[in-house]
Amino acid sequence: MTEEAPLPDRPFEPEPYDTTELQRELEEMVERLLPHGVDEATPHVLDRLVDRHTLRRVARLAKQWVLYRDAAQLELNEARAELAHQEAVYTAERRAMAGLEFAYREAERALAGTRRRVRKPATDQQEQS
Repeated sequence: MTEEAPLPDRPFEPEPYDTTELQRELEEMVERLLPHGVDEATPHVLDRLVDRHTLRRVARLAKQWVLYRDAAQLELNEARAELAHQEAVYTAERRAMAGLEFAYREAERALAGTRRRVRKPATDQQEQS
């Protein structure tokens, strides 16, 4: 297994599990058994071997899942940070635009000979209340 986390832009897909090693060990153990040494009363002879392989597989899957989850969480955190940045930029740009519009209207009126003051745009705090 590689140590790289899978990209979180697709669903979690565990690596394929190769049962060749387990099959080989089982076959070797069966060959070492006495003829008729296992019957319906002793079915648990190979359970420990299978259990050991199962526990290894579960441990590998757990590691793969943690790597996948952490990569997805990192990507989510980066997206949230970028969103917060873009919201701040948007707010600053909106305020700057409101100031420019106010200055434009003032200049337009001054050029037309009207000295009447135009109402200044509301700030965000005033808009929210």
